Amino acid sequence: MIELSRDWRDGLLDLRFVCGTGPSDRRAFGLHEALQVAAPEAWPPHGWQAWRQPTTRKYIAELAALVHAHLAAFLSNGAELWQRAGDLARGQALAYGTGSRAAQLRRQADEARQAGDWPAVIDRYEQLQAMGVPLKESEVMRLQYARKHS
Repeated sequence: MIELSRDWRDGLLDLRFVCGTGPSDRRAFGLHEALQVAAPEAWPPHGWQAWRQPTTRKYIAELAALVHAHLAAFLSNGAELWQRAGDLARGQALAYGTGSRAAQLRRQADEARQAGDWPAVIDRYEQLQAMGVPLKESEVMRLQYARKHS
């Protein structure tokens, strides 16, 4: 199934490919992931933001043409493509979540360092390492300093 939605706040059009019969087995990914798997060169240099009805019609036609030209395999028997695009979407979501958590931990480590809370500095950097996030050279030095002074 293909879902097309338009955000009323900013006019952004979103095209999603969805399969599954219920919330527990629903898998979805966006047009970008689908094109990355099937035809990476087809991604246009612009997004689809439409405030007025004529622009909305134009962009819906453009989205339909992209799907027709490059993504017919998704709509027929494209189980492998669905799996690859779904995996790509999950991987991107995981990377985004890891990056957000890492930024938060880095911020907390810096605040703790400024406050001289060495055990907290050690804890935040060790959490980053446990997540598999490599420490920057300056962070390694801060961690060593915190361990020395805790």
